[in-house]
Amino acid sequence: MSTSDHTTTRLETTDGDVIAYLAPQAETRPVEQPNLRTTSDSTALDAPTVLDPRQIQTELQVSGVFEHSENLPSAHQSALQTLFGSLPVTPRDQKNRVLEFQLASGEGGPFNFYDGPDSYDVDPGGTVDWAGSFPTVQISQFRWRALGGTEENRMQYTLQLLVGWPE
Repeated sequence: MSTSDHTTTRLETTDGDVIAYLAPQAETRPVEQPNLRTTSDSTALDAPTVLDPRQIQTELQVSGVFEHSENLPSAHQSALQTLFGSLPVTPRDQKNRVLEFQLASGEGGPFNFYDGPDSYDVDPGGTVDWAGSFPTVQISQFRWRALGGTEENRMQYTLQLLVGWPE
């Protein structure tokens, strides 16, 4: 896992408001796979069929740990205080903030995601530079579990983000 600055890996609204600082303990794994969404419109088989196996879907799996603010460096604590209005901030608070934005969007996005030199912040119609500037993301799944039995001290999370614009 990375031990970089807390701003290195983060999720934001498309207006630039930080939703979550995912670093310093975050690992991002890109996955390229065929888009195997199915449809039941097949009249020949009357069963689900693959829509288009030639379409490639890009997904990011971001895994890490939310820490209690008391266990973080002062710059990270200050950033969390700005987001939440006061300290302390628990991992549960951080998890709930991601859930709040995910549910408020109605469809899990779009959101901007930043991971080191890579930025996923290109709006529809914008210019994608496959060397580091990608389309916005949608949250397809958000999982978490408490470490040590409580959500108050440490919490492991995994965010699955779909790269691309909604249809």
